[in-house]
Amino acid sequence: DYPEFIEKYLNTNPLKRIGGIGQFCGCDYSKIFNVKYFYSRLDHSIACSLMAWHFTKDKAKTLMALFHDLGTPCFSHTIDYLFGDSRNQESSEKDVFDIISSSNEIMDLLNKDNITIDDLKEAFKCSVIENERPKICTDRLDGVLHTALIWLGFWENKDVRYVYKDLDVLINEEGKEEIGFKNIDNANYFFEAAYKYSMACQSGEDKYIMQFICDALKVLVENGNISIKTIENVYIYHLQLKHVSFGFICIIWV
Repeated sequence: DYPEFIEKYLNTNPLKRIGGIGQFCGCDYSKIFNVKYFYSRLDHSIACSLMAWHFTKDKAKTLMALFHDLGTPCFSHTIDYLFGDSRNQESSEKDVFDIISSSNEIMDLLNKDNITIDDLKEAFKCSVIENERPKICTDRLDGVLHTALIWLGFWENKDVRYVYKDLDVLINEEGKEEIGFKNIDNANYFFEAAYKYSMACQSGEDKYIMQFICDALKVLVENGNISIKTIENVYIYHLQLKHVSFGFICIIWV
């Protein structure tokens, strides 16, 4: 039951831009972590939209899940370190709705689908799409699943299937919709993965890589090689600064 209507949005510039942004905040470029393969913000966004469609069958909610990371800069939350926000990691992301409304491509497609910005804003309130920690939503669910599978590599596809097939939209203790488990054993199995994921995100290795990239970017900005605006737009970064990015990646691999 694939939501065919999302396909046309994947060729818009805002979506293609996040196809060049790694999901793992620069850890993709380091041998400290044995990342199986490149998983982009676009891959993550598509996964979230498929989950949203699976759980809600609502077009606006599915598209909001697809758009939720449009404001992410290159190297993702590493750029928050550049802005002195290593704790909350909320400073670097641009407003998603500003990006959507300023994109003629996306707005034209939304008009054809009879979906407005207000529809998307209402969808963004849906607790299945976005929810406060530690509650499960599509964003957080895919975060745990792809981290276990690709970044940390302690799961295989069969483990993802085992967990995913047991999920449903339930009513939590606050009387609100939340993605949850039908079986306590599966919930505990998922919790073990979520715990490992949380520990990895707080590890010295993870923070070292993010700080290292931050420091390297600071040098490039101070030397006039790139600007903050360039960092925020991965398209410009790859098109105009191939010589810089090549040297930068070599430094990180060392």
